[in-house]
Amino acid sequence: GEPEDYYRYTKYGLFYMLNKYGFRVLEINAAGSIFSFLFTPISDFILSYTYGIPIVFQITFFLNSLFVQIISRIDLFLFKNSIMPANYILAAERIR
Repeated sequence: GEPEDYYRYTKYGLFYMLNKYGFRVLEINAAGSIFSFLFTPISDFILSYTYGIPIVFQITFFLNSLFVQIISRIDLFLFKNSIMPANYILAAERIR
């Protein structure tokens, strides 16, 4: 349960662990959602299946890159403050 759950990778848990071990959190942001979670295995399958076919792979890789950008924008727009993100991106610095 938020915000007292310090032992899973929630933003509260990450903040707690970093502070405990001498780091100051500069920024922490949620990243990813159900869309990116569901798209990743599809993307991996398509790219690995076409990897050995040079021209087809180049086209597939390009189209996949475009689709990843679209999924990322959907994630940012719809799920910016999600309580269940796929991961977190954070910046911290060691306190001396």
